[in-house]
This record gives sequence, C-alpha cells and structure tokens, in this order.
Amino acid sequence: MLGENGGMDVDITIVGGGLAGLSLAVALRNARLNVALIEGRAPVRPRSDAGGIAAFMR
Repeated sequence: MLGENGGMDVDITIVGGGLAGLSLAVALRNARLNVALIEGRAPVRPRSDAGGIAAFMR
C-alpha cells in the first residue's frame, strides 16, 4: 500500500522469509497489520521429478 508520500505504508517490516518470518508475517496480517516481508534470496523452485526427492533424502 502506498502512503501519502508515495512510499510503502506498513506497520512492520520482517527481514527473512524463512519459516519464522513467514509465520510471523501471516500472524500479523491476520491481526490486520500491513506487513512488508523482505527476502534476500531467490525463491526455491520445487522439482516435480524424483530427483528432487532423492536430493532431499541425502
């Protein structure tokens, strides 16, 4: 959401989109707060073949 000065109007900024960051973001959003979530790494793309499972099981 954009504020009056053209910047983002958020109540809280969370740095890190891991399990804790995402869980906190969802909980705060459910509490009707405006949340900005910043993640430094590109998202991991799930694989649909068995190689993805084999790599996970190592």
